[in-house]
Amino acid sequence: MTDYNARIELDSRDYDEAAVDVLMDVVEPYAGVVARAVHGGRVELILTVPADNLRQATITALSIVLATGHQVYALEVLPTDAFHQRINATTVPELLSVTQTADELGISRQRALQLVNAGQLDAVKVGDTWVIPRQAVTSRASQRRRRVEAVAADLDRPEVVSYP
Repeated sequence: MTDYNARIELDSRDYDEAAVDVLMDVVEPYAGVVARAVHGGRVELILTVPADNLRQATITALSIVLATGHQVYALEVLPTDAFHQRINATTVPELLSVTQTADELGISRQRALQLVNAGQLDAVKVGDTWVIPRQAVTSRASQRRRRVEAVAADLDRPEVVSYP
């Protein structure tokens, strides 16, 4: 089964709060959104449906829309990967808070902030909150693990002592 994205323009330009709420109730189970179409100002739905093939995805998307009582003005259905490429969407990396980062690294929250402020841990400030990509935390943890293993290996080596 593959995920498909459907972009559906409705026959309506009624974009008031009550109408959008009703539509959101219908498309929410399909990770759907309700927006105003860029061209023409019609109401647009974008949703994701799992299906075995394009035909099944199209029929499912049409059924969902018809349940709203609206008619379809335009319909586009693509495999999700192709849909994202078409709109130049990029996947947002998994982000962690400073507290989550500290827990993952086994350090204090303050130490995590010190690493961020010193530029030793990639982070982005969103408003007044730091967010850290999980990849940066994973990388830092593996570097630390390698250093600890190197020190442990050095401690396990027997020293050769020679006497004159």
